[in-house]
Order: sequence, then structure tokens, then C-alpha cells
Amino acid sequence: MNYIYIFRHAESEDNRQHLFSGWRNPELSEKGRIDCQELAQLLRDKEIDIFFSPNLKRNLETVVEVRKYHPQSKVELDERIRERRYGDLQGQRHLELMKEDLNTYLLYHRSYDVPPPGGESIRMVEERVKPFFDELNRRVRDMKINAAVCAGNNAMRVLRRFLENLTVEEMMRIENPYDNYFEYSID
Repeated sequence: MNYIYIFRHAESEDNRQHLFSGWRNPELSEKGRIDCQELAQLLRDKEIDIFFSPNLKRNLETVVEVRKYHPQSKVELDERIRERRYGDLQGQRHLELMKEDLNTYLLYHRSYDVPPPGGESIRMVEERVKPFFDELNRRVRDMKINAAVCAGNNAMRVLRRFLENLTVEEMMRIENPYDNYFEYSID
């Protein structure tokens, strides 16, 4: 039996400030650094052969901390598991958009099909994550390895949908923690 461990990057400065981060590249917040240490402790005794991460500071800082207990493991960068691109909303505060127009906020923030202006819908994220997921499954099975994936929140939602056989509605209600992980056995 081999395993896939999935976790979200720890809290970033944009998360702390409740900004639409998307493809922005903030560092981890102070709380995020603590979350990383807690996550590293939780994964400490797991056998991890390879880590996957997009090339964003918040993801890489999280992987560096978790990998301290897995120095023999490899790291592969893969932009397909990057956070959802929020387009024109990136850098804006959630609260400001909610005050301006709550319906627009809800539409762009949690819509499966409707992308924000210049951004991606969750369906679009799903389309780029699916090939990554298929390759990951194949590698874990064929190479008999254990993999850890540090994804953006929305890419993680999609991965969990595939691994847990969730409906779109179930997936859209997921809130992924900063300081914990999900474990899946692969036959």
C-alpha cells in the first residue's frame, strides 16, 4: 500500500489580511510559520519519497519546513497545483468586495463555473489539476512511492474531490486547514 498526503500551504500574509491572493506571491505569516511546524510534526513519521509544490513562496516555505524530517525526499515543482487565479480580484480585500456587492462576491468566490474577470473558475482549476492527479496516481502505483502534495486551497479542493469521490457541491463546501493533512491509500 502506498500513500498520497495532501496539505494546503500554511497561512500567508495575504490570507492573514483576507486578500484574494491567487497567483500573487506573498510569504507566510507568523502564524503560518507556526502552522508549518505543527504540520511537519504531524507528518514526521510518514514515509515520503517525493513532494510536489507549485513555485510560490507560501508553498515552498511550507514544503521546506515539512521536508526537514524527510531530507532524502525529492521535490518537484508543478504549476498545475497552483492556487486559482483570481484575475482582477487579486490583491483586493474580501470584505471590501462583500460590502460593494455581496452577490458578486459570492459568485466569484465560490462559483464552480463563473471565473472572476481575468481569472479562473473552479472548473478551470479542475481541468488543469486533473492531468496532474492522473500522473500522480500512476507514479505512486507504478513506482510504489509515497507522495506529499502542497497545493493551493482550490487545487486541493479539486484533488480531494477526485480522491474522495465528492460531488461539485460537496467540494465547494470544503475549507482546507492550514495545519493538517489528508491521507489517502493507493492500491
